[in-house]
Amino acid sequence: MGMDVTGFFGDRPYCAGAVYPHNIVLEILMSWGWIIGGCILAYLLWLIIRGLTCKGLKRDVCIFIIFSCLSRFFMSGTYIREGKFWITVFVLVALGKGKKKANN
Repeated sequence: MGMDVTGFFGDRPYCAGAVYPHNIVLEILMSWGWIIGGCILAYLLWLIIRGLTCKGLKRDVCIFIIFSCLSRFFMSGTYIREGKFWITVFVLVALGKGKKKANN
């Protein structure tokens, strides 16, 4: 787990066969290395913080999505094979791109 970029399933050679890290942070760092993996994790963290700092109903939706979908990947599962992760990321991106109200 250094500067190598091995891509999807790149953590498998380090994990002795069918075992994987069961932690999204470790899995991304092992697959993409410190630089690219760090950028991916920083972007995910930015999406989460942006979702948590929204106002109103949008904030409630973001909190529900983050805790019901993303928290699972810190204990089990892999982001590569499960569509819930990608749906969650795209929903957070879409919620962040909503129209801003103009102050008149």
